Amino acid sequence: MHRFAANYVCPVSSPPVRNGIVLTDDEGRIMDMIDPHDHFREMSALVFYNGVLIPSFVFQGTPKERKGSEKDMSAWLTEWFSSENPGENPRDTFNKQLKKITLEAAAKIGIQDTMGSLEIGKKPGILLISPFDFERWIPTPMSTITQIV
Repeated sequence: MHRFAANYVCPVSSPPVRNGIVLTDDEGRIMDMIDPHDHFREMSALVFYNGVLIPSFVFQGTPKERKGSEKDMSAWLTEWFSSENPGENPRDTFNKQLKKITLEAAAKIGIQDTMGSLEIGKKPGILLISPFDFERWIPTPMSTITQIV
């Protein structure tokens, strides 16, 4: 069992979780999601990341196993998430944009039961976006994407 936490975990199917914890089995399948409700506590073998944990991106028209390289994804990261909607909560805007390239993309190619969101039983892959601008809820120009699982 592996335990990962970050400043925020974005399940996509629900709002981002502050100091959320994701538990996976050895194959990367999500076994549990923990919302500490602002009472974060350390656990044995817990790895904490500075940034945001998200499900891996799903690219329409590509084989299920293929993933974009971290370098390729980092190149368009800031531009993709920087569109701001006046009057909307920036966290909601980020979550909507993220949903388009994870859960909605997975649904378009029929793999939403296994990929696209961080939910118990799914094996979506987990990415870290770091550093992250939590005030504006967007990646910074220095942000990179790192595959965690």
